[in-house]
Amino acid sequence: MTPHPGEFKRLFPHLENQINNRILVAQKAVQNSNLILVFKGAKTIIANSQKILINPESTPALARGGSGDVLTGLVGGLLAITSTQTPPLEAVKTAVWWHAQTAILAAKKRTELGVDAFTLTQYLIPALEKI
Repeated sequence: MTPHPGEFKRLFPHLENQINNRILVAQKAVQNSNLILVFKGAKTIIANSQKILINPESTPALARGGSGDVLTGLVGGLLAITSTQTPPLEAVKTAVWWHAQTAILAAKKRTELGVDAFTLTQYLIPALEKI
């Protein structure tokens, strides 16, 4: 799941009153499940029942309609090409990191307001080439 805070409130209404503590609500949302949660925000949280991770790098350029769809596509694509021996969490972590790095690069080139979902896709490969 890749909700932003508004979607999270609809998916987990029983946690709505605690949403200011994003780590706590992420933990509660995934406890006793096989779910991997990508709780989007300024510091995206990746959580499963055993682990909480935070991607500290991002940009407000991702706060645009469609950017989450690009992230979901990256997650799905990486899950599809990973071996059965690779934990799904590794693909999710990679997708979140790649998505953020792509947006940071695109925002440097185009400004934060100049990054939409299509533009974001144009910087996926250049972001990998940069490292």
